[in-house]
Amino acid sequence: MTKQPILAKPTHLRGDDRAAALDTKGVISLLLASVAAALLLEAGTVCGTPGASVLPLTAWSKTRLVIFFVLALAFFVISQRRDWAKRLTCATRQKASWVRDHAKPIAVCTAISLVGAIAVGTVITVLTGFSEPELLLPFLFILFANIAVIIEMLHEHSHAYAAFFLFCLLSVGIWFCVASPMKFVYSYDDEIHYSRAESLSYLTAPTITEADTSLDAPEYRDLSKPVIFSVTEQQETREQLDCENEQPPFQTLSSFTTVYNSSILAVSTLGAIPSAFGLWIGRLLHLSFSFVFILGKLCNLLFYGITIYSGMKHLASKQCLVGTIALTPMALFLACNYSYDPWITALSIYAFCRFISELQHPECPLTRGATFAMVATLVLALLPKAIYFPMVLLLLLMPKAKFVTARARRNYRLIVCGASLLLAVSFLLPMLIGGAGSGDSRGGSSVDSTGQIAFIMGNIPGYLSILTNFALSYIAPGCVTESLDSLAYVGTASALDRCLEVILLASMLFDVDATDIKYLGRATIRVSVVGLAALTVGLVCTALYISFTPVGSNTFAGVQGRYLIPLLFPLLALLPNLRIPHPNQSTLAVLTACANVFILFGALAIVFLPKFVA
Repeated sequence: MTKQPILAKPTHLRGDDRAAALDTKGVISLLLASVAAALLLEAGTVCGTPGASVLPLTAWSKTRLVIFFVLALAFFVISQRRDWAKRLTCATRQKASWVRDHAKPIAVCTAISLVGAIAVGTVITVLTGFSEPELLLPFLFILFANIAVIIEMLHEHSHAYAAFFLFCLLSVGIWFCVASPMKFVYSYDDEIHYSRAESLSYLTAPTITEADTSLDAPEYRDLSKPVIFSVTEQQETREQLDCENEQPPFQTLSSFTTVYNSSILAVSTLGAIPSAFGLWIGRLLHLSFSFVFILGKLCNLLFYGITIYSGMKHLASKQCLVGTIALTPMALFLACNYSYDPWITALSIYAFCRFISELQHPECPLTRGATFAMVATLVLALLPKAIYFPMVLLLLLMPKAKFVTARARRNYRLIVCGASLLLAVSFLLPMLIGGAGSGDSRGGSSVDSTGQIAFIMGNIPGYLSILTNFALSYIAPGCVTESLDSLAYVGTASALDRCLEVILLASMLFDVDATDIKYLGRATIRVSVVGLAALTVGLVCTALYISFTPVGSNTFAGVQGRYLIPLLFPLLALLPNLRIPHPNQSTLAVLTACANVFILFGALAIVFLPKFVA
C-alpha cells in the first residue's frame, strides 16, 4: 500500500474549506511578516539612536514594537489589496526603458548644461564679484537642465507637463535644501516643526543631543538681525553641530513629547511624517548631523512632489494650473523646510485632482475606491489645520449622474458631511473642553483669547465690519501674488508679482479641455466654491484674531498669505466660465513651463542668492 506523504495537501476538503485554509495561511503569513518588520524597524531605531546599542535588548521599546507591528500590518494589508508591488515594478521598468531610449539626448543635455553653467557662472563672477561658485554653478546647471527639458517638450510635441513639473521641483528643491543654512531663522516656526519631526522619528522617548540644543539656541534664530548667510560661518556651524551630535550627554525625553513639552499625539504631528522618516533613515545610516538635517527636508520635498505629480496624472486638463501653484516660490520654499504646509497642500491638491477628474469623466460611475481616495486623503490633509473643514463640502458637488443608485448618492453625501463634521469637531473640541485660554504668547502680552471672544460676541456687527475690510485686502490679487513670491523671512521677489498674476490667470482660463465644458458652466459650482472659500478665509482670520491678536484690534495679526495656498487650486479650477478649450495644449504646456522657470529661478536669484556672503 502506498503511503500518503505527511505534508500532502488535504484533497478531501471541499472548495469552501480549501479557501478557508488558504485564507488562514495568508493571515499567518501577514502576521509573521508584520512581526519581522516590527523587529527590523525597532532594531533600526535603536541602532540610529545616539549613545544606544541594539544589544542588550533592554534598549528596545515594547511600545514602539507594538506601534511598528500595527503600522507594518496595515501596510502589508493595503499593499496586497492594491497590488503596490506589481504596480511599482511596472512603473520602474517603464521609467528605466524611457531612460535607456533617451540616454543620448540626456547625455548631450547634461554636457551642454554643464558647459553653459561654467561659462555663464564665470561671466557673472567677473561682472558682479559673486564669490561662491559652489552655490552659483549648481544653480546655473539646474537652470540650463530645466531649459533643456522644455526644449525636449517642444521638440517631441508632447504634453509632458507633469514630468517637467516633477523634474523642476526636485532639481531646484534638492539644490535649495542643500544650499540652505542650518538655522531656524528664515522659515515659519521651523524649530517647532523640526522638534515634532525629531520626536516622531523615535515614536517614543526621543533622544536629544547637544547639537539639537545648540541648533535651537537664541543666537541661531534671532529675527532682529538681517538675514545674511555667511558661507564661512555656516561651514563652521555644520562642523560644530556634527561634532556635538556625537558627544554625550544625551537627553531622553518623556514618551510622545517634544523638546517644547508638546505631545506628538496631536493631529498636527501628521504633517511631520515625511520629515520624520528622513531623520529616521539618516540616523540609521549614521550620517552626520548636518546630512540628517538635510535628509529630513528632502523627504518633505519628495512627499510634496510625488503626491502632487500623482494627482496631476489623473487630470485630463488643469495640470498647468496645478504645477503653477505648486511651483510658486512660497510653496517650494515651504516644501524645502520643516513645515506641515507641504503635507496640507500636497494632499489637498491630490484630493481635488481626483474630484475634478471625476467631473471630467461624467460617463464613468463613481467607485468606492475613488470615494475613499478623495475623502480620506482630504481628511488626512486637513487634520493638521482643521479650520479648512468647509472645503470638504465641495465634494458634495459630485453630479447625480455619477451614481448608479439613489442610495449610493445618499451614502456618498453622508460620508462627505461626516468627514467635514469630523474635522470641525477636531478643531472645536479642544477649545470646548479646555476653554479658549490666554492665546498664543507669540502674539504679545495683550493677547487674551477669552477676552477676544467676549469682544466679538458683544459686538458682532462691528467685528464683521473689521473682518470684511481685512479680508478684502487679504485676498486682493496683488496681496496674494506678493505672498506667493515670498521666501518668508528671507525676502520677497515683488518684481515678479505681475508675471505670476498673468500666468495664474492664463492657466485658469486656457488650461481647459473639452471634457471641462460640461461642468465649468454650472453656476452651482461657481457659487459654492466662492462661498466655501470665503467662509474658510473668514474662519482662518477669526481663529487668528482670537488666538494671536490683541483684544479689540482693528486688524488681524498672524494672518499670512501661505494660508491661501490650499484654497487656490479648487478655487481657480472651478471658478472660471471660459468654455473655449485652448487649441494646442502642448504649446500651452511649454509656455507654462517657461513661465514657471522664469518665476522660480528669478525669485531665487533676486532674493536667496544675494543673502550669501563669504
